[in-house]
Amino acid sequence: MRSARLFGLIYLGEYILHTAHELKTSRKAFKRLKHFFGEKRDDPEAKFPELNALVAEVRNTNGQEAIVLKDIWLVDGVEVRSVGRPTGDDVEHVARGGAIEFSTRTGGGGRGTTYDLLIVDECQHLAEEDLAAIRPVISSGALGNSQVIYLGTPPDPDKGSPKASARHGPGSAATPAPSRRRAWIEYGAPDGPRPDLDDIGLLFACNPALDIRHGNGAHGLDFETVDGERVDLDPDDYARERLGWWGNPEAKSHRGVIDMDQWRSLTVAGDDLPTRGLIVVDVAPDLSHTTVAIATDGPDGKPLGLVDRHEGTGWVIKVDDDGRARGRLPQARQGPRQGPRARADPDSAHVRGRAHQGEDPVQEVDAERRRRQPAWPCSR
Repeated sequence: MRSARLFGLIYLGEYILHTAHELKTSRKAFKRLKHFFGEKRDDPEAKFPELNALVAEVRNTNGQEAIVLKDIWLVDGVEVRSVGRPTGDDVEHVARGGAIEFSTRTGGGGRGTTYDLLIVDECQHLAEEDLAAIRPVISSGALGNSQVIYLGTPPDPDKGSPKASARHGPGSAATPAPSRRRAWIEYGAPDGPRPDLDDIGLLFACNPALDIRHGNGAHGLDFETVDGERVDLDPDDYARERLGWWGNPEAKSHRGVIDMDQWRSLTVAGDDLPTRGLIVVDVAPDLSHTTVAIATDGPDGKPLGLVDRHEGTGWVIKVDDDGRARGRLPQARQGPRQGPRARADPDSAHVRGRAHQGEDPVQEVDAERRRRQPAWPCSR
């Protein structure tokens, strides 16, 4: 990646925006590149004087880090680099110098400036609103060859962003129509069952920078440190982070403690709905789905679970034009001495009040899920 940035800056004159999820990641990327250009313009201690001679400015302000190179001029037939217009009898501006800015992703993104190359680091944490803010900054790049480079590791399937989880690579179901402008480069274990975590050959194959020492004193991943991660990290987390494992597409999509095929096989017949029971409401962390379960006594004394699951949260409690809250599921009341539970009485003043104020009553009910009862082993 450093080679691509150096080539773009020096030879192509690209304007580059490098974004990361965390400030410390952005700062590290800046310091690695600054190693080649020096701490400032005309830096007498620069390790590479020929590269430092190209520098117009090194901006070290926290959150506004940047490296700007001098423009290229033709002076009396000789090509030179200069911060401003050089003196001479015949002076012609040939090309701008490249520049790279480093920032974290925020709602404002890099708006207000046009870039030729957008680098999205840590894209496993890339939120859709952040991408919407930064993606348009390359739409009118001066070089006419705008590019986006996404960098990251496979996301946790329970925490990854929609953009990262889509995995826009060749052969992916989420891949849009084929394009000559799209490329996918990956160092990782094949999809499928979790790979052998102690395969040293696979570890090196998936981490080209592992245990590499450079002539400038810098080094890649430290083998002993990575070996310690093998002990400390959860096996799936280690496989994603160090072996680039995206998971097993053949595995069941449900990752909970209940096998949903077994759950569906336990269906019992019955038309009469009970009038008393316990209601449990579970809301996904991102509020994308809500699940409501009612547990009560079923036919022949067997436990009965009624389950409903839909996108969003607003479907659970609806508010009529007169401000009264109405529940989609049958009303259920608490039984005595049955422990903590969420109560969902659609006519209760508490729920009506929260709904009338424009708040989401499901979010408060969701607090009960940290203390919820064990799941019932059957469904409607």
